[in-house]
Amino acid sequence: MRKFVVRFWIFFISCITLSWVFFYGIANWDLLGELPSTQQLENPKFYQASEIYSSDGALIGTYYTENRINVEFDELPNDLVYALIATEDKRYYTHSGIDFRGLGRAILGAAIGGKGGGSTITQQLAKMLFTKNPSPNIIDRIKQKLKEWVMAVRIENLYTKEEILTMYFNQYDFLHSAVGVYNASRVYFGKNLKDLSTEECASLVAMFKSPVLYSPIKYPERSKKRRNTVMALMRNSGYITSEAFEELKNKPLKVAKLDISDGNEYAAYFREHIRGFMKKWAKENDYNLYTDGLKIYTSIDSKMQREAEKAMTQHLKGELQPAFEKEWRKRKNGPFDFQTNSAEKEAKSLRKILYDGMRRSNRYQSVYYRQKHLLNAYDAYKKVKIPHDMMVDSLEKYKGALHEKEFDLKLLKRKDTLKYYEEQLIDKYQEEFDDLLSEYEGYQEEVADLKEELKKEYAEYQELLKPFDDSMKIVFNKKVKMKLFSWKDKRTITKEMSPLDSIFYHKKFLRGGLLSVDATTGYVKAWVGGINYKHFKYDHIRAKRQVGSTFKPFIYAAAIEHGMDPSTVIMNKEVTFYKGEYGIPQSWTPQNSGSKNLEYELITLKTGLAKSINWVAAGLTKKLGVYTAIEFARRFGLEGRLEPVPSICLGTADVSLWEMVSAYTTFPNKGERFEPITLLRIEDKNGKVLYEAKAKKHKVISESTASQMMEIMEGNTTRFEDNGKTIQGTGYRLRTGRKYGGYPKKVKISGKTGTTQSSSDGWYMGISNNIVTGVWVGCEDRSAHFRNGALGQGANMALPIWGYYMKKFVD
Repeated sequence: MRKFVVRFWIFFISCITLSWVFFYGIANWDLLGELPSTQQLENPKFYQASEIYSSDGALIGTYYTENRINVEFDELPNDLVYALIATEDKRYYTHSGIDFRGLGRAILGAAIGGKGGGSTITQQLAKMLFTKNPSPNIIDRIKQKLKEWVMAVRIENLYTKEEILTMYFNQYDFLHSAVGVYNASRVYFGKNLKDLSTEECASLVAMFKSPVLYSPIKYPERSKKRRNTVMALMRNSGYITSEAFEELKNKPLKVAKLDISDGNEYAAYFREHIRGFMKKWAKENDYNLYTDGLKIYTSIDSKMQREAEKAMTQHLKGELQPAFEKEWRKRKNGPFDFQTNSAEKEAKSLRKILYDGMRRSNRYQSVYYRQKHLLNAYDAYKKVKIPHDMMVDSLEKYKGALHEKEFDLKLLKRKDTLKYYEEQLIDKYQEEFDDLLSEYEGYQEEVADLKEELKKEYAEYQELLKPFDDSMKIVFNKKVKMKLFSWKDKRTITKEMSPLDSIFYHKKFLRGGLLSVDATTGYVKAWVGGINYKHFKYDHIRAKRQVGSTFKPFIYAAAIEHGMDPSTVIMNKEVTFYKGEYGIPQSWTPQNSGSKNLEYELITLKTGLAKSINWVAAGLTKKLGVYTAIEFARRFGLEGRLEPVPSICLGTADVSLWEMVSAYTTFPNKGERFEPITLLRIEDKNGKVLYEAKAKKHKVISESTASQMMEIMEGNTTRFEDNGKTIQGTGYRLRTGRKYGGYPKKVKISGKTGTTQSSSDGWYMGISNNIVTGVWVGCEDRSAHFRNGALGQGANMALPIWGYYMKKFVD
């Protein structure tokens, strides 16, 4: 007996020693492979989503690799913690990482063919952090398990029980782009974490068994059954009473509506704009936008943004697009109008538009960028094209400067002005003109040389491109299942058609853009870049389009700065710019599009803008000079190409909504223009401020001129008397009984409508309550437009969107 006892203790001590050596070896000698270091365990990688907030505190989006927003332990509902412990690890607070009783029960259960997991919460966390997916090889799987045991013990030594639970809840992937319990509560129940009910907490914990099999969205019945099992375990552990369990188990499973098919996401265009800025900022400042949990605070007002998106949809979906389709229904190539009677030319023009669209499509580009020989040829072409284009741009600037200097010289040499200037000044201007001319001619020679080289490189590139292009045309003409935009509820339909036909189909949709800015701060309050980001990713806020008559206020502001006022009386008569003036090849006489009853009548400046009379704008430009008009447009912040030709006064220039809205902030803001601000502040995940926006303000016109311009533009939306006649502005329909109208007289609205040639673009610029809002509507291609001028004018295309949008935000 004594011998047996001695042998038993020798065996027992040997087992303990061997076990100690085994675990020590795992932990320190890497017998089972490399284990995470203490530093890694102390600082596990938690990829945290960066969040975008509106100015009123609403979360409007996230950028992420894993859509995780971490929470602290005191933010976790008690029932959530209780449900987890009752279900996954009921002795959680009594073990040190490994529950040997639970492990023994699991082994015994497996031996007799039963079920039962032996992993503690800490072991599961170790697996989530470092092991990830189990190995299919049984030996490797055993090694993984042993590693998890060691890591669990280490984690328990480094962290408190509360910290471990917090990490566990933050780390778990609930699917549907919801990593961590914070996002899971929003995705599955549309609630903040603190507002979850007991049964909702149980539903989330039910998903720890399998987020796929027990998803409340995909498998509601199975999820409910598992939820009730979790609550039964909570009852058994004393966390809820039997009475509460009986009541809760019969409650229906209510989940938030998750529509992952709808690409018309809230503030999608704005979020992409912010992404562009943030990617650049993060790179320059050594941050990762997708993993560092940055807090991005923007100028957007969440209520105004929602109303803006709603207004765009309401008008385009319910009113304008149906009218557009009705007008073109019986025409073969509608809505394209190439203004030719030749069917052959029309077909050729349409083919060009469609094949250009093909080349810009993702389907084409994804194949193109795998063709190295084409990319090399294009790089060679681009090396010549970039300097060529820069030269051409410089040439245009010199050309404009030459015209301006030539105009000044002619003015100085006129008999009626000659006596006021010394001969010396004229000589100085002549010398400057000659120097400019010499430089201009030098640039012309350089451009001519580059042009020849460019032709050669382009020809070589086209020779290589053509076979590829032809092969892609065959692909694009084959019918396949296509996902297409539709104004129906889901915004996406599936239909069999060729990719080329899908391009034609999508080009028939009217697009739109809306930008709304607080004139007193420059803060952008609403940004709608298009009708649906999923299908139309091009953002029309930055797109340059002809602005039509919305350009006229810059001319009128120049006139007031030169001594006129709203009541200045002018003769509304035909104006001609003759051949040679400002370098035009032939004489030009603009025509009025309406207000025939006011022609050759004395009218006020206010009437001229209220009725958008072209003769008045042309007459003011004739008097002030084209270069003065351009100079004022530059003052207002228009930075793009402005041709020094007389037609500039009617808005032939291409300008973006961004520039136009910024320019119009000058009028309500006492003559000062703010550059629009979208991003206010960036903080790191701990709340440290990393970036703060600084307002950029420019003095444009006097306060008096700005005030008078507001008065003049009020005429756009009112009725008033002028020389015995009742004048009704082009935006007066905002005061009528239309759905988007009904604005009372006491609500002050200053504005301007704009329509371009052939009704390709419709604009409305409106100001009320110091909010400047610009709206643009048109098709992607300018040759697609309304045929009926009344339907295609800015007052019908764009103004209604402004009307729907601003109703809730005016006094």
